[in-house]
Amino acid sequence: MHCFRLLLPFVAVLLAFGPAQAASRSPRVLSLNLCADQLLLALADPGQIVALSRFSRDAGMSAAARKARNFPVASGGIEAVLRDRPDLVLAGPYDRPVTSGVLARQGIAVRIVPLWQGFAAGAAEIRALAAALGHPERGVALVAHIEAAREAAANAGAGRSALALGRGGYVDGADSLTGSLLAAVGLRPAIPAAHGRFVPLETLLQLDPQVLVLAEGRSAANDRGAALLRHPALRAWAAGRRVVTLPPALTACPGPGLVEALDILAAGLR
Repeated sequence: MHCFRLLLPFVAVLLAFGPAQAASRSPRVLSLNLCADQLLLALADPGQIVALSRFSRDAGMSAAARKARNFPVASGGIEAVLRDRPDLVLAGPYDRPVTSGVLARQGIAVRIVPLWQGFAAGAAEIRALAAALGHPERGVALVAHIEAAREAAANAGAGRSALALGRGGYVDGADSLTGSLLAAVGLRPAIPAAHGRFVPLETLLQLDPQVLVLAEGRSAANDRGAALLRHPALRAWAAGRRVVTLPPALTACPGPGLVEALDILAAGLR
C-alpha cells in the first residue's frame, strides 16, 4: 500500500500529460492533389507525409517533383487511404466528393486546398495549412519568402505589354496564376481578359505584344498542343520580341514554385 501511495503522483502526471501529448502530435497526412503535394512538402515534417498524389513525381507538372521522389505515391483509391489511416487527407476542389464523404464517415479529416484566387488568398491558405500541420512558423516563413520575391520583381516589366502563351494557343487570363505573376512583375496583358481562352494561330500573329511568355515543358513536340509552340510562323513572329520561358510546372500551383517563377520572369525582363 505504501508503494502504491508513492506511485500515485507519477500516475497523475502521466494522466495529465498523455492527452496533451496526443493532441499536440503532428498529424499524419496523405495528399491526393498535385498542389497539395507541393504545400505539404514545403510545410510538413517528412515523417508526417504518408503519401503524395500520383502526379507528384512528374517534373512536367510539379515544381517539387525531385523532392517528391522520397515519398510513397498514393493510389487514390478509398480502400488504400483507409488502409493507411492518415489523420488528414488533402484534396482539391475537383477531386471526387464521394471520396471526401466516405473518409469523413470513417473519421478521417479531409481538407480541400482551394484553387488560385490571388496572392492574398494564397498567403492565407499557406498560413492556415501550416497551422493545421502543426508548423505555423513555416507558413509565415514561406509567405515572407514569396512576398520578398514579389517585391524584388515588382518593376521588372515596366508596364510593357505581354502575352502568356501556352499549349495549343491557350492564352492565360488575368484571374489565372500566370496572369497574377505577370501583373506582379509590372506587365500588362496584350489581350485584356479575366479568363483564359484558346486563340487561333492566325489571331496570335496579328497581336503585337512587347513580351512573350512561353510555357515550355518537355522539349519534344510530341502532340499538337506542344507543336503549336514550335510552329515556324510563331517562332518567326517571336524572334523580334523579348521572350521569357516559364515552365508550366511553376504556374500550375501556388506555393514554393511562385518564388522561382517570379525570379525567372524578373531575370528575363531585365
